[in-house]
Amino acid sequence: TGAETTSLFCVGDQKQAIYGWRGGVAELFDALPERLTDLRDQPLSHSFRSAPAVIEAVNRACQNLLRHPNLGNAEPAVRRWQQRFQPHTTARQDLPGWVTLETALECTEESVFDLAVRFVTETHARLPGATIGVLTRTNETVALLARQLRSCGLTVSEEGRSGIDDNVAVQLILALFQLADHPGDTAAWHHVATSPLGRALGCHIDAAPEAVATCAADLRRQLLDDGYGLCVERWAALLAPWCDDRGVSRLRQLVDVAHDYERHPTLRPTDFVDYAVNQPMLQPSSARIRLMTIHKSKGLEFDVVVLPELDTRLINKTPKFITGHPSPVESPDTVIRYANKEVVALLPAELQQVFQADYERKVEERLCVLYVALTRARHALHLLVKPSKPGEKQPPVSMANLFRMAVTDGQPLPPGTQLTIAGRSDWADQ
Repeated sequence: TGAETTSLFCVGDQKQAIYGWRGGVAELFDALPERLTDLRDQPLSHSFRSAPAVIEAVNRACQNLLRHPNLGNAEPAVRRWQQRFQPHTTARQDLPGWVTLETALECTEESVFDLAVRFVTETHARLPGATIGVLTRTNETVALLARQLRSCGLTVSEEGRSGIDDNVAVQLILALFQLADHPGDTAAWHHVATSPLGRALGCHIDAAPEAVATCAADLRRQLLDDGYGLCVERWAALLAPWCDDRGVSRLRQLVDVAHDYERHPTLRPTDFVDYAVNQPMLQPSSARIRLMTIHKSKGLEFDVVVLPELDTRLINKTPKFITGHPSPVESPDTVIRYANKEVVALLPAELQQVFQADYERKVEERLCVLYVALTRARHALHLLVKPSKPGEKQPPVSMANLFRMAVTDGQPLPPGTQLTIAGRSDWADQ
């Protein structure tokens, strides 16, 4: 094809670059004009999803991120991200909406999660036909909140990739495998012997060590004779009457994992434990209440969005190593083991810059995660956070505090506060 008929069409959103760990960095778009000429840039800042109230809150938050008084080394990255943001508009002017910032009764993670469960329960009772998205930062929180909501009688779709051992019935069977391999593991024996599974298998808490060893040998013989799949099926059947629907579902998944494991078994039962706990499991359903990570919610939308896990520090994981890149489109030219700030201060200036550049990239990615979370709602958006600490003058750099400082004048928020950011509380009546 001749040059006069050649074209490039590139679509992306720098505000949603949340997959930097697999190469999806926002700076790739910045590098295009340096390599290609005559490019025309058409911004996509017109929403076809969200009510005006949601868009108003998004604009207020994303245009005022620099109000946070304690940004420190994050300030350059926050400034760049804010400068790239263009005010949004919406095609859905007809949609009613409501955005709130609400504080828990105590300054603990557990109190925020309690608020989330209570809030979702009440919202679903009031609006049973509405889709509710509970978006978290981690899969562990998805599993935790799913358990709590089910205990309140709600049917939920758990879409986090949690481990199969997040259920007590599965933990019991895995303890049985641990016991088969290590008869001297008194914790595993106690776990099994004090359970319905232990009673069905004839395990007694006060059994002599010789009896425990005999039981372990019998378990190993069953695994050799019958295979992992059939053994787990039998043990799961013994536990199923004691389980709720989620427990039965997890047991079925464990049976499938056991049958799959038989393609490459070993003679050590604990090898199966390692194999099982490393199999990520989903429990999706058609329920109106859906729980998932913010990353998984990208591209989705819900009538109501609840954000209960925004208080952790913006960068809360320590990497094993840092990489430096001449440009976003080039391979690394520097790899260095991670070091704390005291050690980094002793390094040559060029290596200090590698650390700072890596940190700033991660800050910008976390801001993209916040943006994705804020823009999933059609009607209602509710941020649930910890209350302000008494006398707090240097708030940590978290998503919760970035939003709070951006949409308020920075005043402390006491426990039990419900602050309307945009829209009206009677939006559903409208």
